[in-house]
Amino acid sequence: MTAGSFMYIGPQGIVHGTTITLMNVSRKILPKSKIREGEFVDKINGLSYEEIANRGGGILNSAKKLEETSVDELYQQSKERLEEIVAQDTGAVEIKSGYGLTIESEPKMLRVIKRLKKSSNTQIKSTFLGAHAIPEKFKNRKEDYLRILIDELMPVVAEEKLADYVDIFCEKGYFSVADTEVILEAGRRFGLTPKIHVNQFNSIGGVAAAVKFNALSVDHLEELVKR
Repeated sequence: MTAGSFMYIGPQGIVHGTTITLMNVSRKILPKSKIREGEFVDKINGLSYEEIANRGGGILNSAKKLEETSVDELYQQSKERLEEIVAQDTGAVEIKSGYGLTIESEPKMLRVIKRLKKSSNTQIKSTFLGAHAIPEKFKNRKEDYLRILIDELMPVVAEEKLADYVDIFCEKGYFSVADTEVILEAGRRFGLTPKIHVNQFNSIGGVAAAVKFNALSVDHLEELVKR
């Protein structure tokens, strides 16, 4: 995992953390958000991320809420969170999409990030993480979703200059190593620098894919095995 600050942009605005605080601790700065507070309690009670996701929580839960959030509301909430972390001496920020997961919501998130770039003096880098999870409607049609990401969303991202990086969650039940290579290769064709989330629950070979594509960062790395 890279040092410094990272940020996710979701229906509760920006969620930020560091290599020390991580996501759950960072959610403490979002007292107004009720969207995933139940999941926070589940974590305290010992449930794993996988168990929470299997109960309908996690990424897909956030995606449903984000779809209902207007662009202006998302921007205002995110702007407030950005100002909070800048006041805490954050000098540079990466903001990822990945909580939209539709052809409408992913660009919506990225356009909000672009708007934040223009309105803030803070250095902001944007990451297209459309391959964060498989939407429910594509549960048994993952290849169709990958095609949408590559053929329909990446051209928009490139044309509007909405992202600096492309990222993917390489993990069992999400995207395979083969999927990862397809997404990272497509991203490079559209001028996006590769990044990867891997080894959160299992070690399935994603680190080798990150090396192959010269990924700028490799995040999670909670499970490591000797090869």
